[in-house]
Amino acid sequence: MDNLQQAYNGLGAWSSPHDFRCRVNALNDQVNNHSYFTKPFKSLREAWVLAEFARLISAESVRLDLVENSDADGYVKISSECHSVQITGADREGREICAEYKPGPSYRVVTHEAINDVDDVAKALATAIETKIEKRYSTRPMLVVDLNLGVHGPEDEELKLRSRIVALKEQHARHVDGIYVLHQGQLV
Repeated sequence: MDNLQQAYNGLGAWSSPHDFRCRVNALNDQVNNHSYFTKPFKSLREAWVLAEFARLISAESVRLDLVENSDADGYVKISSECHSVQITGADREGREICAEYKPGPSYRVVTHEAINDVDDVAKALATAIETKIEKRYSTRPMLVVDLNLGVHGPEDEELKLRSRIVALKEQHARHVDGIYVLHQGQLV
Protein backbone atom coordinates (compact mmCIF):
# COMPACT_ATOMS: atom_id res chain seq x y z
CA MET A 1 0.00 0.00 0.00
CA ASP A 2 2.91 2.38 0.68
CA ASN A 3 4.16 1.88 -2.88
CA LEU A 4 0.70 2.66 -4.20
CA GLN A 5 0.52 5.84 -2.09
CA GLN A 6 4.01 6.87 -3.15
CA ALA A 7 3.15 6.36 -6.82
CA TYR A 8 -0.08 8.33 -6.34
CA ASN A 9 1.83 11.18 -4.68
CA GLY A 10 4.07 11.28 -7.75
CA LEU A 11 1.07 12.47 -9.77
CA GLY A 12 1.39 15.79 -7.92
CA ALA A 13 4.62 16.61 -9.76
CA TRP A 14 4.61 18.34 -13.14
CA SER A 15 5.17 15.93 -16.00
CA SER A 16 4.45 15.57 -19.68
CA PRO A 17 0.94 14.36 -20.57
CA HIS A 18 2.46 11.09 -21.85
CA ASP A 19 4.41 10.40 -18.65
CA PHE A 20 1.45 11.40 -16.49
CA ARG A 21 -0.84 9.04 -18.39
CA CYS A 22 1.66 6.18 -18.08
CA ARG A 23 1.84 6.67 -14.31
CA VAL A 24 -1.97 6.85 -14.03
CA ASN A 25 -2.31 3.65 -16.08
CA ALA A 26 0.27 1.89 -13.89
CA LEU A 27 -1.70 2.86 -10.78
CA ASN A 28 -4.99 1.81 -12.35
CA ASP A 29 -3.52 -1.62 -13.08
CA GLN A 30 -2.98 -2.10 -9.32
CA VAL A 31 -6.57 -1.35 -8.34
CA ASN A 32 -9.46 -3.76 -8.89
CA ASN A 33 -12.65 -2.52 -10.55
CA HIS A 34 -14.72 -2.50 -7.37
CA SER A 35 -12.18 -0.49 -5.38
CA TYR A 36 -11.62 1.91 -8.28
CA PHE A 37 -15.20 3.16 -8.03
CA THR A 38 -15.15 3.71 -4.26
CA LYS A 39 -14.58 7.10 -2.64
CA PRO A 40 -10.90 6.55 -1.71
CA PHE A 41 -10.04 6.24 -5.40
CA LYS A 42 -11.99 9.30 -6.60
CA SER A 43 -8.73 11.21 -7.15
CA LEU A 44 -7.33 8.36 -9.24
CA ARG A 45 -10.42 8.47 -11.48
CA GLU A 46 -9.95 12.24 -11.73
CA ALA A 47 -6.29 11.68 -12.63
CA TRP A 48 -7.37 9.46 -15.54
CA VAL A 49 -9.73 12.18 -16.82
CA LEU A 50 -7.01 14.80 -16.34
CA ALA A 51 -4.58 12.62 -18.32
CA GLU A 52 -7.06 12.31 -21.20
CA PHE A 53 -7.77 16.03 -21.13
CA ALA A 54 -4.08 16.99 -21.11
CA ARG A 55 -3.44 14.68 -24.06
CA LEU A 56 -6.40 15.91 -26.09
CA ILE A 57 -5.61 19.62 -25.64
CA SER A 58 -1.89 19.05 -26.23
CA ALA A 59 -0.88 20.48 -22.86
CA GLU A 60 2.82 21.02 -22.23
CA SER A 61 2.61 19.54 -18.75
CA VAL A 62 0.09 18.34 -16.21
CA ARG A 63 -0.17 17.54 -12.52
CA LEU A 64 -2.79 16.43 -10.02
CA ASP A 65 -3.61 18.67 -7.06
CA LEU A 66 -3.06 16.52 -3.97
CA VAL A 67 -4.47 19.08 -1.51
CA GLU A 68 -7.91 18.07 -0.18
CA ASN A 69 -10.75 20.56 -0.68
CA SER A 70 -8.67 22.64 -3.06
CA ASP A 71 -10.25 24.79 -5.75
CA ALA A 72 -8.51 22.61 -8.33
CA ASP A 73 -8.41 18.90 -9.02
CA GLY A 74 -5.37 19.40 -11.20
CA TYR A 75 -3.42 21.78 -13.37
CA VAL A 76 -2.34 21.97 -17.00
CA LYS A 77 0.18 24.24 -18.68
CA ILE A 78 -0.74 25.47 -22.13
CA SER A 79 1.54 27.95 -23.92
CA SER A 80 3.47 28.30 -20.64
CA GLU A 81 0.32 29.44 -18.82
CA CYS A 82 -0.91 27.44 -15.83
CA HIS A 83 -4.64 26.66 -15.70
CA SER A 84 -6.51 25.12 -12.79
CA VAL A 85 -8.84 22.26 -13.71
CA GLN A 86 -11.99 21.01 -12.00
CA ILE A 87 -13.18 17.52 -12.97
CA THR A 88 -16.61 15.98 -12.69
CA GLY A 89 -18.61 13.21 -14.27
CA ALA A 90 -22.05 13.02 -15.85
CA ASP A 91 -23.89 9.73 -15.66
CA ARG A 92 -27.38 8.33 -15.30
CA GLU A 93 -29.18 9.78 -12.29
CA GLY A 94 -29.01 7.48 -9.29
CA ARG A 95 -26.45 5.12 -10.85
CA GLU A 96 -24.32 3.37 -8.25
CA ILE A 97 -21.42 2.23 -10.36
CA CYS A 98 -19.58 0.82 -7.33
CA ALA A 99 -22.42 -1.67 -6.79
CA GLU A 100 -22.14 -2.80 -10.41
CA TYR A 101 -18.54 -3.86 -9.85
CA LYS A 102 -19.02 -5.28 -6.37
CA PRO A 103 -17.41 -8.72 -6.04
CA GLY A 104 -19.78 -11.57 -5.39
CA PRO A 105 -21.69 -14.33 -7.10
CA SER A 106 -21.52 -14.23 -10.85
CA TYR A 107 -25.32 -14.30 -11.05
CA ARG A 108 -26.81 -10.85 -11.22
CA VAL A 109 -30.37 -9.73 -11.66
CA VAL A 110 -30.68 -8.10 -15.06
CA THR A 111 -32.71 -4.94 -15.14
CA HIS A 112 -33.95 -3.17 -18.20
CA GLU A 113 -33.26 0.53 -18.20
CA ALA A 114 -34.60 3.02 -20.66
CA ILE A 115 -32.32 3.76 -23.59
CA ASN A 116 -30.67 7.15 -23.32
CA ASP A 117 -31.98 9.81 -25.62
CA VAL A 118 -30.56 13.26 -26.28
CA ASP A 119 -32.69 14.86 -23.55
CA ASP A 120 -31.54 12.31 -20.92
CA VAL A 121 -27.88 12.86 -21.71
CA ALA A 122 -28.20 16.65 -21.94
CA LYS A 123 -30.00 16.73 -18.58
CA ALA A 124 -27.24 14.67 -16.90
CA LEU A 125 -24.59 16.94 -18.42
CA ALA A 126 -26.42 20.12 -17.37
CA THR A 127 -26.73 18.81 -13.81
CA ALA A 128 -23.01 18.00 -13.64
CA ILE A 129 -22.02 21.44 -14.95
CA GLU A 130 -24.45 23.34 -12.73
CA THR A 131 -23.40 21.40 -9.61
CA LYS A 132 -19.78 22.45 -10.15
CA ILE A 133 -20.65 26.06 -10.97
CA GLU A 134 -22.78 26.37 -7.81
CA LYS A 135 -19.62 25.79 -5.74
CA ARG A 136 -18.38 29.25 -6.78
CA TYR A 137 -14.65 28.57 -6.80
CA SER A 138 -12.32 31.43 -5.89
CA THR A 139 -10.60 31.04 -9.27
CA ARG A 140 -12.16 30.39 -12.68
CA PRO A 141 -11.08 26.83 -13.41
CA MET A 142 -11.32 24.94 -16.64
CA LEU A 143 -14.19 22.49 -16.16
CA VAL A 144 -13.75 19.00 -17.58
CA VAL A 145 -16.82 16.76 -17.60
CA ASP A 146 -16.42 13.03 -18.21
CA LEU A 147 -19.69 12.26 -20.01
CA ASN A 148 -20.28 8.59 -19.30
CA LEU A 149 -23.47 8.41 -21.36
CA GLY A 150 -24.21 8.18 -25.03
CA VAL A 151 -27.28 8.17 -27.20
CA HIS A 152 -28.63 5.20 -29.07
CA GLY A 153 -30.21 5.24 -32.47
CA PRO A 154 -29.49 6.89 -35.79
CA GLU A 155 -26.33 8.91 -36.34
CA ASP A 156 -28.30 12.15 -36.30
CA GLU A 157 -28.98 11.55 -32.57
CA GLU A 158 -25.26 11.91 -31.88
CA LEU A 159 -25.23 15.14 -33.93
CA LYS A 160 -28.17 16.45 -31.87
CA LEU A 161 -26.27 15.57 -28.70
CA ARG A 162 -23.18 17.44 -29.87
CA SER A 163 -25.37 20.46 -30.62
CA ARG A 164 -26.88 20.32 -27.11
CA ILE A 165 -23.39 20.03 -25.60
CA VAL A 166 -22.27 23.15 -27.46
CA ALA A 167 -25.38 25.02 -26.27
CA LEU A 168 -24.77 24.00 -22.63
CA LYS A 169 -21.14 25.07 -22.86
CA GLU A 170 -22.16 28.48 -24.23
CA GLN A 171 -24.85 28.88 -21.57
CA HIS A 172 -22.40 28.38 -18.70
CA ALA A 173 -19.17 29.73 -20.23
CA ARG A 174 -19.09 32.93 -18.19
CA HIS A 175 -18.63 30.99 -14.95
CA VAL A 176 -15.46 29.08 -15.83
CA ASP A 177 -12.32 29.24 -17.95
CA GLY A 178 -13.83 26.90 -20.54
CA ILE A 179 -15.99 23.80 -20.39
CA TYR A 180 -14.59 20.65 -21.96
CA VAL A 181 -16.73 17.55 -22.34
CA LEU A 182 -14.85 14.26 -22.64
CA HIS A 183 -17.13 11.98 -24.66
CA GLN A 184 -16.18 8.79 -26.46
CA GLY A 185 -12.46 9.56 -26.32
CA GLN A 186 -12.85 13.09 -27.69
CA LEU A 187 -13.37 16.59 -26.38
CA VAL A 188 -16.65 18.12 -27.47
